Amino acid sequence: RIEVEPRLVEFSQGELQGRDRTEAYRADGPVMRSIRREAMFFRPPGVSPDGDLGESQFDVEQRMAAFVDELLDGTGRGGAPTTVVAFTHGIALRSFLR
Repeated sequence: RIEVEPRLVEFSQGELQGRDRTEAYRADGPVMRSIRREAMFFRPPGVSPDGDLGESQFDVEQRMAAFVDELLDGTGRGGAPTTVVAFTHGIALRSFLR
């Protein structure tokens, strides 16, 4: 059985989503200054085209940890042992593993 788990999606870049990365993340620009200052707690401003608020790496870590904790304690599958294969995105995975 295949299930889609929304807690494993890539982090939302807010209003930066879909913008040219070289412009949005200019080394001398406000976004990079904020990233350097706030590190893993930086939240991209605004709302993405699909309606999601920008998320920090910490936000992503928390939602992914909740999913993994649920798997480990069995509450997500009624307590029954199960084999799980999970696919996610690079930044989401790095946020969780840091």
